[in-house]
Amino acid sequence: MPRHVCVLPTHHGVDHAQKRAYEIALGFGSEVNLALEEDTPVSPDVLDLVSWWAGNELSWTTVLSCFSHSLDHRFPGKVFLASEFHSWGWAARGDMLRGLLARWLEHGQGWDVSLQKTLRGAGVNCVLPRLSRSSHIGTLGVHYTPALYAQHFDGHVKSDGL
Repeated sequence: MPRHVCVLPTHHGVDHAQKRAYEIALGFGSEVNLALEEDTPVSPDVLDLVSWWAGNELSWTTVLSCFSHSLDHRFPGKVFLASEFHSWGWAARGDMLRGLLARWLEHGQGWDVSLQKTLRGAGVNCVLPRLSRSSHIGTLGVHYTPALYAQHFDGHVKSDGL
């Protein structure tokens, strides 16, 4: 599966940065999209999980979450279906993503909460791993505004003008 990494060179704010990154990915013709924010560490096998999901027929009717509240080490290769959605690393097929982008911020409560409600309203389930493949190192209640992003990430290497 070809891989492209999209890093936004401009600051769009928490609700619009994700949408812009997905628009760019779809512009590349991407069929499967894995979205990670800059404060989302992932396990070394996260791309294996995404590749497995993308090769499974479930991927046409679900989204994949790399995060799960389950830390069940007894069954690291198992997944389950749920109506919950976690934004700390998630994947969607291009067609699903196009439909979600058309309803972006439909519920007006931040992109992740709005997306959760859109998925539930459409009856779309999420595939979650029994052993979480991502975490979150942000602080509860803190959102990266363009100014905060500039303060912390300006000067870091970014992509070449996507």
